[in-house]
Amino acid sequence: MQGHGDPDTLSTAFFGAIGAVVVVLLILLVQVYFYAYEHRELEQRVVQPAYQELMLLRARQQQQIHSYRLVDAQAGVVAIPIERAMERLAAEAQDNSAGETGE
Repeated sequence: MQGHGDPDTLSTAFFGAIGAVVVVLLILLVQVYFYAYEHRELEQRVVQPAYQELMLLRARQQQQIHSYRLVDAQAGVVAIPIERAMERLAAEAQDNSAGETGE
């Protein structure tokens, strides 16, 4: 028989268990929020700038291979568009093969 001032063991254990479950759930929720925030920050600070730099690099490379430009003025070196270079190379190869078979 319980006295008037004695705590109820069953209700104390029940509220203790409920409190432990609530604490564990709160820890899990905070952990999920942390990982989501960390992933979002990683995307914004690392992945997106690298992607933008890559796109700028590719645009510069495309501009270089599709345009005429002076590479070295003293040596007289120029760059021509890649399409034109392939046409000239194919024409040279065809001339060389025609010269070899014509002899």
